[in-house]
Amino acid sequence: MNLFNLQLIQDWLVNKSDPTAHQRAIDNYLANLPSNQNKTNRKQTSDGSAGLRNIQVTKKETVGIL
Repeated sequence: MNLFNLQLIQDWLVNKSDPTAHQRAIDNYLANLPSNQNKTNRKQTSDGSAGLRNIQVTKKETVGIL
């Protein structure tokens, strides 16, 4: 069974003489596939970070029992 992407075939027909443009279309198509998207849904904060916060971790001292 052969599977073809109609949009990419149409792009190839338009860009036969410009393989670089067609390659860009292929790269864009692949980049937008769900399998190439981030798997985390983190909101962007106003400072542009992904909502991650700095967490200060303190070392607990262990007290031995005699």
